[in-house]
Amino acid sequence: MKELMAAALFIATLTALVLVKENRRYIVALIGALIAIALGLVKLNHVPEYLNLDVLGLIGGACVVSAYLSESGLTEEAAKRAVRWSKGDLRKIAIALGLLSGIISLFIENVTTLVMLAPMVFAIARAAEVDAVPLLLITAFASNLGGAALLVGDPQSALAAGYFNLDFIDFIFHDGKPSIFWMVLAALLTSTTIFGYVVSKGKIDVDNVLKQLRGVENEELAKIALIALGVKIFLLSIRKEIGIGLAPPALIAVSIILLYRRSWDDVKFAIKSVEWELLLFLAGMFLLVGALEDSGVMTTIANALKHCVGCNFYLASAVIIVVSVIISGIMDNVPYLLAMFPVIQDLSVHCGIYWFKLLLALLIGATLGGNITYFGTSTNIAAVQLLSEAGYKVSFRRFVKLGLFYTILALTPAIIIFYLVWG
Repeated sequence: MKELMAAALFIATLTALVLVKENRRYIVALIGALIAIALGLVKLNHVPEYLNLDVLGLIGGACVVSAYLSESGLTEEAAKRAVRWSKGDLRKIAIALGLLSGIISLFIENVTTLVMLAPMVFAIARAAEVDAVPLLLITAFASNLGGAALLVGDPQSALAAGYFNLDFIDFIFHDGKPSIFWMVLAALLTSTTIFGYVVSKGKIDVDNVLKQLRGVENEELAKIALIALGVKIFLLSIRKEIGIGLAPPALIAVSIILLYRRSWDDVKFAIKSVEWELLLFLAGMFLLVGALEDSGVMTTIANALKHCVGCNFYLASAVIIVVSVIISGIMDNVPYLLAMFPVIQDLSVHCGIYWFKLLLALLIGATLGGNITYFGTSTNIAAVQLLSEAGYKVSFRRFVKLGLFYTILALTPAIIIFYLVWG
């Protein structure tokens, strides 16, 4: 009975998450978590464990460091250099926008990256008298790819690291083999280059666009933010050796900035920079997934998957990738990832398949497959809203056409590398 109740509550919560506005998702998640506790679906002594304050601390600290990197003007300086490199060729600019967005999103939250680059995209479109839709969408699509590439604070990578006890290096190399970073990098280079070349053409006035970008305005802030980021990455790389969790490196990075600045205004800026709604949303989802675990739902799913694939690695990984692409294309991948981590662990134990292989399949499908519709990520929703405000209408059909094209381009090299290296 508890198993059925937990599954029904989780499905009802996911349905509500699709229907409500982006800034109200945390309320839905918290209501679902409270219902789970009230119904006894989550054991009270498991609540502190399921809340996973370590992961929440990493994400909260990453929000602050990202905000200071953005405030310093570093991203716009990078954008200016990309425009100069293009020499006015719109195809090169589209490719540069995508690559820049993907790289920046490794260190800065995806929607923030999009919002920072959007004014430049619209300026380029006006200067070239071309449609801004493909240019902004390539920026959004590329931004979404980096969610699990590196352990620097994006929810996807932080959640995986927290559940499977990974460090920064594990996302680059694991057991001496290339990890998810290289698959995402191949996906970014391939999809962005081909997509940018196919959907864009024309020339722009480079000087006119450069006038609208501010570049680095505070060199001291840029330097201290980069130092803080470097310290965080270093500590995340050696956290297993020195015995620390995920949160301390991020909180130390924030402390470095605040101690250097020594201003009450900076403390207020740091507090404001934290995405509290995201943290509350994750806390609620942690407890809901905990209810699925405590009630035995995840074990049932793992057993069903084992029965379907017969413990064959190639079949199991293919099913995980395909299902992940489909689900991440129509809904936020965070709840899905949280629900699938225990399934992967159980499947690994039951079938003797190395859990990291299954995790890679999950991350490939969930993070590279989120661009098919604009429901899949908050970045895509923000892109459509920004385009609408600028006077560009994007039909659902056109978005799916462009999103599916980009997704296929991204998945192909990533899957090839995955099976060549880990098959």
